[in-house]
Amino acid sequence: AYHKQYGLKGAANRYVTAYGPWENDTHAVIALIRRAVEKQDPYIVWGSGRQDRDFTYVADIVSGTLATCEKITTTEPINLGTGRRCTIADVVEMIFSILNWKPKELIFDTTKPEGVKTRALDISKAKKILGWKPKYDLKQGLKETIDWFIKEMPEPVETIV
Repeated sequence: AYHKQYGLKGAANRYVTAYGPWENDTHAVIALIRRAVEKQDPYIVWGSGRQDRDFTYVADIVSGTLATCEKITTTEPINLGTGRRCTIADVVEMIFSILNWKPKELIFDTTKPEGVKTRALDISKAKKILGWKPKYDLKQGLKETIDWFIKEMPEPVETIV
């Protein structure tokens, strides 16, 4: 409305399931990484594990946001993500693979919340208008996040139980 009425220039991004260093245990990726780094066994995952997300590494979110700020002044919204869905169960397996560890018992606790069933964005406008696409695939981003986590070993944040 301010753009139309007053000519206010601006940019708007929509993000979906961003992850990376400096998150805490209230975010699924860090909670899953902590459980694996601490070798929790049984390893508990909230929900069925079948819910999927468009996991986007924070460095890609930053580069896409900067590209939007540089090229968009009309307040036109731009979606930033990878355009690919991945289940929580797949993320868990990738974390195990990166850490070269697997628990004896993996429990998907369906009494715990799992959020919406699916969440992803169409990023074709970002590719076309901004010339932007993500540089990190999920495994690469998880490795960067795990490396940060092991180096920093952040204090846990108490989650609702």
